[in-house]
Amino acid sequence: MPPGTSRGEPGARDLEAELEAERAATDEWRRVARRRSADYSRLRHRPIVRGALAVERRLVPFRRPLAAAIERLRTLTDRFVLAIAALGRPRRHPADLVSAMRLLPEPVVVRRRVTLIVVGSPESPTCFASHADLQVEVVAIERSRDTVSAVRRAIEATDRELVGVVLDTSEPLDDAWLTRLAAAVGGDVVAATPMLVHPSRPRAHSTPHDGLVRSVGLSLELTTDGVPVVHARRAGTTPDPTRSAVDVATGSAACLLVDRAGYETAGGLGAAGDLDVAVVELCARLRARGGRIVAVPSAVMVDHRPVVSKRGLRGPIDPMGLPWKAAIDRSGPLLARSAHPLTGDSLRFMLTVAASSAKVTTRWGDWHLAEGLAAGLQRLGHEVRLQTVDRADDAAGRVCDVRLVLRGLE
Repeated sequence: MPPGTSRGEPGARDLEAELEAERAATDEWRRVARRRSADYSRLRHRPIVRGALAVERRLVPFRRPLAAAIERLRTLTDRFVLAIAALGRPRRHPADLVSAMRLLPEPVVVRRRVTLIVVGSPESPTCFASHADLQVEVVAIERSRDTVSAVRRAIEATDRELVGVVLDTSEPLDDAWLTRLAAAVGGDVVAATPMLVHPSRPRAHSTPHDGLVRSVGLSLELTTDGVPVVHARRAGTTPDPTRSAVDVATGSAACLLVDRAGYETAGGLGAAGDLDVAVVELCARLRARGGRIVAVPSAVMVDHRPVVSKRGLRGPIDPMGLPWKAAIDRSGPLLARSAHPLTGDSLRFMLTVAASSAKVTTRWGDWHLAEGLAAGLQRLGHEVRLQTVDRADDAAGRVCDVRLVLRGLE
């Protein structure tokens, strides 16, 4: 009650009436909740529902094998679709690039010390160690469940000014690839990645992109829901090693060369379960600190990793896979900012309202309150999204800087 207002004054009576209306509304919603709970309890005791629940319980032991069988079938279907799409396409071979690469100018000679971590082979291929212009130390690491941690430990064990990660499935097309990458790193450029091309695969494993570009660096883009996804730049185009180096959002685990000082400042490789995902998160942290990542088309590598679906042609990371979902949980706001930077001190907000779904939002006062709050935040320059409680666990909320929940009945 406002100071100086007695109970019998009009202002006090209006306030009491409003409070009584709120109490009545609250009591009504409680009665609705009790009725729904009772209805649910009666429904569970119906014979047909009890039978369905019993069947579901008996099927629990078969769920995992069934899911695995469905996944194998989906993989075979995807592989078949890729092979069909490749039929009738002209056969190209990356070796055709070699003649074009002979016309490239000689790379700038740089006397630098490099450590290359070669992942996947117990013995490092000689093509990674033979560089007359560089002092190259090669460390071979076998793939394991904890490959990322093994790579991180190998990098920490060396003190060279440049560190690189390269998969044993990556095949350089000439001996100057590492010199070209090393020449690109310096100043505000803290990492460089080569142009990756597809091999010419056997017919049973071919793709429409065989012999073409797999990626010239990777880009981070936001979906319509505001969730970052990784795409391969220039995928499926004709390789052109004469192009100049270009800024990219991130490199690929197939090959990335990083300035050691920048690597340490960014915190190194994180605790990801997938090396490609760990590289993307590292590059996002490097860029957040003002560093640049460049792709160098004159450094060409054939990426022999298999492609099992059309989605795999667009990028090395499945946006629906568990490793990327875990990255969204760990680094969602950072990845969103790398995909689409905000200006100044602007933030991304997600406002969650207790309305059960989008169908009923017009009948929920909290939703209209959230719309007003969103409009105010947008006037201050922030980016704001609204969601109902049934979407509260969506990735769109986990990439926001601030998550605000307007708690009503939930």
